[in-house]
Amino acid sequence: MYRLGLEHNGFSVTVAGNGYTALQLLGERRFDLVLLDMQLPSMDGLELLGEVRRQHCNRTLPVAVLSNLDREEPTLDRARELGVIGCLLKSQTVPRTLAGHIRSWLPHPP
Repeated sequence: MYRLGLEHNGFSVTVAGNGYTALQLLGERRFDLVLLDMQLPSMDGLELLGEVRRQHCNRTLPVAVLSNLDREEPTLDRARELGVIGCLLKSQTVPRTLAGHIRSWLPHPP
């Protein structure tokens, strides 16, 4: 749903089904933004975020959380400490709203 909605709003979207695939993609290509779910198979989102921040080329890469974790969840506190630019609740964020947030986060959105 999010991929289709974002593409409809002019964004190019690459989907990674798990944290290891995301790390591989981040090592191969440059991205403008990462939307991160904290509940991923094989590697949770917080672990992935830590790995991204350890990579020199991705230390300043904008990362936003799109997850169903409660806003007061300690995991999200740690994600904020690691520099995420926003935390959105999936159940309250439709694709059009997400596209608006992305436009506000990126210096040159589509």
